[in-house]
Amino acid sequence: MRRALLLPLLPLAISCTKPSADQAAPGPSAAPSPAADDGLPSAANTEPLDPDAPAIVVDRDQVLVDGVVVGDVKAIREAGRAQRVDGAFTALKAKREAWKAAHPGAPFPGMALLRIPRDTRALVVKSVFQTAAYAGYPNLSFAVAAGAPGRTERIDADAQIPGPPPADPGAGSPDAEEKVLYVRLVPDKPVTLTWRQGATVVAVTEVPWRDAGLAAKLAQEWSMHREHPDPRDRKLDQAIVQADDATELRDVVAALDALYETKRTIDGAPSPVFHVTFSLVTADPAPVPARDPKAGPKTTAGAVQVSGRLPPEVIQRIVRQNFGRFRQCYEKGLARVPHLEGKVSVRFVIAKDGSVGSVSDAGSDLPDPTTKKCILAAFSGLSFPEPEGGIVTVVYPLVFNPG
Repeated sequence: MRRALLLPLLPLAISCTKPSADQAAPGPSAAPSPAADDGLPSAANTEPLDPDAPAIVVDRDQVLVDGVVVGDVKAIREAGRAQRVDGAFTALKAKREAWKAAHPGAPFPGMALLRIPRDTRALVVKSVFQTAAYAGYPNLSFAVAAGAPGRTERIDADAQIPGPPPADPGAGSPDAEEKVLYVRLVPDKPVTLTWRQGATVVAVTEVPWRDAGLAAKLAQEWSMHREHPDPRDRKLDQAIVQADDATELRDVVAALDALYETKRTIDGAPSPVFHVTFSLVTADPAPVPARDPKAGPKTTAGAVQVSGRLPPEVIQRIVRQNFGRFRQCYEKGLARVPHLEGKVSVRFVIAKDGSVGSVSDAGSDLPDPTTKKCILAAFSGLSFPEPEGGIVTVVYPLVFNPG
């Protein structure tokens, strides 16, 4: 069963390129797919394949969607940076629209299967992975060899949907954020396990590269730093896998497999303790010294109201990532009006393309109009994933006090 989409968002960027001359022209250009388990990475904590999910295949330089050549990855390798695979994006978006037309009113599952050879570098993997996410498929799986010869299953990893970059390294509310585990992979260097709570580094541990004990170490780390130990709590702890561009897919999948090894009982059945996201980011954010959450100006969120088909937790995480912008407005206001405090309640509309179409005051009591205007303007610069089924209206209250 697919895990709930609870994404802790980080600033990401993918460069888009025009289709190269050697990409397939529009139209059905069929090509054979690799054998079911030919060259796939191996994993033990797997689930059965979903026959309804479109299959995205990387076969040498070619990219295929459901057996049709839609592009290649040569430009990615030559540029040495992640890029959107335009042909795959177009094909996947068309499949998404066809599915929605055939299932009016039903929530789109957003699931796709990536069949990629195990020795493929993360630079290519991340490009294809995030291309699928941009096309509306954030719930992704890697096809893996599982157990008996010829047996192919899947291992899941959700994609991070890009949001705007935070205004400063300390963006966010450390006292309000949950702890998140970052698993950083760099070839021939120790695997770095970093727990963060907002901008604060809670703990850092290193495990030797390709150490067979990684799963046991992750279980130990979770037992010490977990956010959701209560068996009645169905929410999962968050883990984000960050891979250097030179990392091979086999090592990415090994990290996913190790994360899923630790389980707890939810609704009477064993379930992985982590919700896992595969990130385009290749390094942890620069460490920020811990600060006393009781000292200095504070920004906290009130009860958020969402009308429309975009998960409230996605909206909240993107807004929280940009608390630094709102805090800058507030700190400038404090410089003008000592002891300034109050609430700014913001109503904004997320358009069909994910941009913020309009922003207005939904009933604020912060007594400084300049600060309030600055905060409203900061909301105008946010961007979100494309909503399902039209626009989304949000009322988001923020409470500011000087601490």
